[in-house]
Amino acid sequence: MKKYSIKKVEKNLNIGLATLAVIMFCIDSAVFGSFINKTVKAEEVDADTLKSIEYSINYDINEVVIRLNNALDKNEYLTYDEKDLIRSNLWVFIDNKDYMDLNYIEKTLLTIKIKYNKKIKYKDKVITKAEYSDKRNEIIFYNSSNLYDVDYSIFTHELFHSMQKKKDFDKNMYLIETVNTIFNEEYAFGKDDNVYCKYYYFTKMLMEIIGEEPFRRYQCYASIDFITSELSNIYGTEDDARLLLELLDKYQELYVKTINGNERAVSKALKLKEEIINRIGLYYEAKYGFSMENDLIMLYYYDKNEFYKKLNSRFSNNKDGIILYEYNDIDYFHGSDSHTLIINERGPINLKKIYIGKTEIKEKEETINDYEIIYQIDESNRYLNNVMSLKKH
Repeated sequence: MKKYSIKKVEKNLNIGLATLAVIMFCIDSAVFGSFINKTVKAEEVDADTLKSIEYSINYDINEVVIRLNNALDKNEYLTYDEKDLIRSNLWVFIDNKDYMDLNYIEKTLLTIKIKYNKKIKYKDKVITKAEYSDKRNEIIFYNSSNLYDVDYSIFTHELFHSMQKKKDFDKNMYLIETVNTIFNEEYAFGKDDNVYCKYYYFTKMLMEIIGEEPFRRYQCYASIDFITSELSNIYGTEDDARLLLELLDKYQELYVKTINGNERAVSKALKLKEEIINRIGLYYEAKYGFSMENDLIMLYYYDKNEFYKKLNSRFSNNKDGIILYEYNDIDYFHGSDSHTLIINERGPINLKKIYIGKTEIKEKEETINDYEIIYQIDESNRYLNNVMSLKKH
């Protein structure tokens, strides 16, 4: 097999001082998968304990580590195993300490509860694997009887919801879920297997326009003001920006109905998607001075077919047969700081149909990897049609 590697970039795990501090502090804690069967008795936390937690905006990193661990230690609702798993993720909280209300986080860790429900929960005919209630400060895992039944990425997804102090409860659920999903994928180092992955590219498109900072703030304090103020500084009014976020909420609701095969919902969702892309395009063009159709990374997010056409055209790769693409998305919150999209192209692939009688049951890969190319798409090559000279700075 021939292999033409243009440039290969591997994700690195940027472990900062906050991470090291937690590791040193929790060095004797058990890791996920090596639990001890010990349960801590759950009792009501008295008011004096809650009142003793104070909030300050200036924190020494060691103080943050100690205070968060102490709050978790004092929690009387969690088992030893649950505490250990949460403790192994405290470095994520600490890595974002400058954006959080640490008083809120301490109270959350002090009183958070975890419950398991063996029943499968459906919402609009879609399975709900878990949910976090900030009113009750409680995580519920469905189709589970204990911690061993819970997928790690689902656990961290719900745990990271607990850091989202909400300004308006149950509003802008699109942002609450998609921002948390992107955050979880990057900090938990894996694909978050949920429906939000299907359309969180809208959020990533907005990150390409206003940066990740407003969304990191939103993850820690869910106020749309962080987003709308940045967008309105580029184009239109805050009302225009709020309307865009409302349309994203409507799209999320419609998308769930499309999963159930609702043809009317599919038609509405397609029209709404086009409107959302057009509105995002107005912000992009106002900021950069040209259409996002000339940006490979933006195309990758909202039109994969056109992206792959222009990718092959840009790099003069005209091949016969079926080509497979694998990719590593850009990191916004944690991971590589190179702001680079990695595309792994391999092929051609011959698919062999497998039948039982006259019924086709699946397609099987037969011949693979005549070649492999790894593309790195970044600021040096993302723009098409010589628009770099037009780009606003």
